[in-house]
Order: sequence, then structure tokens, then C-alpha cells
Amino acid sequence: MNYANDPKFKSIVGLTQFRDLRGLRTGLVATIIGEIGTDFPTRLYERSSKTTAWSVVEFYNIAAQEKLISSRSHQEMDDLFTSGQREADLATLGRVSEAEIVTFEKTLDGRPRTIFPIYVGKQLLSGLIIEGHLPQEEQVFIDTILQVYTNLFLLLKNSIQDCLTGLLNRQVFDRNIQKMDSFVSKKRRGTEEDQENCCLAFFDIDHFKRVNDNFGHLHGDEVLVLFSNLMKEFFRESDDKYRYGGEEFVAVLKGVSLELATNILNKFRDRVASYLFPQVGQITVSIGVAHFDKSVPMVTVIERADKAVYYSKDNGRNRVTSWADIASDGQPKVLDASKSDVSLI
Repeated sequence: MNYANDPKFKSIVGLTQFRDLRGLRTGLVATIIGEIGTDFPTRLYERSSKTTAWSVVEFYNIAAQEKLISSRSHQEMDDLFTSGQREADLATLGRVSEAEIVTFEKTLDGRPRTIFPIYVGKQLLSGLIIEGHLPQEEQVFIDTILQVYTNLFLLLKNSIQDCLTGLLNRQVFDRNIQKMDSFVSKKRRGTEEDQENCCLAFFDIDHFKRVNDNFGHLHGDEVLVLFSNLMKEFFRESDDKYRYGGEEFVAVLKGVSLELATNILNKFRDRVASYLFPQVGQITVSIGVAHFDKSVPMVTVIERADKAVYYSKDNGRNRVTSWADIASDGQPKVLDASKSDVSLI
């Protein structure tokens, strides 16, 4: 058999081109949809641990004709589901007990489903749910491609994640910034279309040295892990979240203006301040934010966000400072977070 010309073989090889988890997920679903056709609404669910709720990270429905999840919040994703669809999916995922393909003839919304559990070791990492009756041949193909996907997922995850917090690491941040800088350079030359609004936020946990000094480094590490978990829960899956180093973190908020980003970050700051960390109690975070500007290189955007976070730390801590406020009059204004449009969260 000439495997080079076999479409299924090519589709499996095609998955190896991805260098980030989001692209890999999208490539997985696109590959499967390309092979089985568009008559089978498909969702890919994922959770970060056994104790966290399922989140849908890829969605394809014939009625939608396109995947919109990358730019949506989890609340807005509900609009993509037909009546009872999400509840039926979650009930189906709840019945998974081992790494075997399971076909349900009828679920809560009356539609048949086939679920493909994706395990990493003994942990159920993801669940691919496809509506409809799939032929045996298609089930075998999907099961095979999911085994390839799992291996690639682990390789990518280990290379791009911070080993303590599970956020993206500093090396990935530097690499992504270089890509953004190249893109912005093309825009300055007029060879690239304008991209969506983006804002860069720097986070610095206040008085973190006191945590290590008073409670020890193990509790300090626990604070870092719990803080990163708050970031994962609060911000959208499409917003890149990094551990920059030590107690410093970074987020890239996509599709938001600087004012909206500032209000969203104030909501997050309040969330951190109201969270009780075991043994340690309350901690706060200082935040600085800058808007991506095509007229300046990315290193300048980073410097602006960095100066903004240090302004927050030098002026009382537990606050959000926008670079635009520093640049305009040196006196950052305090926005009313209760009036913010947080529908993107």
C-alpha cells in the first residue's frame, strides 16, 4: 500500500506540525471532521485535573459552520449548544470509567453519542464527543489518531509548561513575543492586516518574600500554584497565561480594549484579595497593563507593562495601573470595576 497517498495517513502526519496545545486541539478536531464529514457535531472537552469541571475547548456544529470558541468566554459558549446538549455531554462524560470507546444510543437530549476518552496514564485528560452513529471503521481511525494526539500532547505540554504552576513558561513567552514582533513589523510596513485588540498584563504578588520567610518555601510554592489556578479559572482559555519568573506572571488578553482590560484586571485583583490561601491567609497582587501598539516594537510594550506594575507596587500595591494613565499625566485613575463590561470573562 502506498501510504504517502493515503488521506488518513496524511492527516495523522499533519498533526505533527503543531507546536502549541491550542493549535494541536484545533488540528485534531479539524482532522476528524475532515475524515468523517460535517454531519456529526463534535466537541472536545478538557479539564486540568480530576477535581476541576469540564471545559469545552473545541466545538464544531453543522449549524454553526465554524468554530468560534477561541474568541469566546465559557459563558458565551453556551449559546453554541442546542437545548440540553451540554447537559447530555456532561452526563456522558460522567459515565466514563475506562479508556474505551463508548457508544450511547440515547442520552438526556434524546440523541445518540459516541465518546472517545483520552487518558494520560490513569488520568482522564479529555473527552471527544461525537453525535450520531459512527461506522466501526471510523471509530478505529479516530481511536488511532487520538493515540497519536495524546503522545504529541504530552511532548508539547512538557516542553512549554512551567513545571510548578502548569502555566506557559518564560521560554514560550519569549518565543511568542518574537512572533508578535514580526507580525507587528509587517503591519508597520503595511503588509499585514490589522489584528484584534490585545493587552499585555504583568502580575506581581505583593510581599511574596514575606510568605517564604514566614511560612517556608513549600507554602510559598503552594501560593504560586493556587494563584496560577485562579488565573486559569478567571481568564479565558484563549488568553495566554505565563509564569514569567518567581512570583511574576503575565497574561495576554485578546480582543479587548485597554479600558476593558483594566476593568477585567481589577475584577481579578479583587478575586485574589478575597481568596484565603491555606496557612498564609490573604495575599494581594499588583498589576500593570499596556496595549499592543503597532507603532512600537514589542519590547517597548513589555517595558510599558513592567513600568506600570512597578508603579502599582510603589503606590500602595493591590492595584491595577494602565500605562496610558502614566503616560498621560503620571496619575493613574482608579476605574470603577463595578461598571466594567466583563462579559468576555
